[in-house]
Amino acid sequence: MSHIRIDLDTLDQLTKHSNQRVQRVASLHREAVSTRNSIDPAIASRRGISSRFYQAIQSLHELEGKLHALQSFMRHASEQYGKAEDLISVTIQEMPLSSIKRIIICK
Repeated sequence: MSHIRIDLDTLDQLTKHSNQRVQRVASLHREAVSTRNSIDPAIASRRGISSRFYQAIQSLHELEGKLHALQSFMRHASEQYGKAEDLISVTIQEMPLSSIKRIIICK
């Protein structure tokens, strides 16, 4: 039987790290929009500068969305894992001792 073990402390650290990354990407996105808006339109139209800024801004927006989805997944996984652990703990406490011994011996 396969075992899945999630280290909740590591997951919490990764979540904090991902929060910092989301904030950094959001900051880069705002800076790119601000820079694009501050460029003279005549200059922006040369050599496709405006379209390249647009592509960069779109990429940053997509990355920000993916990071938010990852954060949501990590938070949900952590909550579900915690609930499963609690349910297992309660179930074991309610089981007769003879059943618990059989489960341990079967492993």
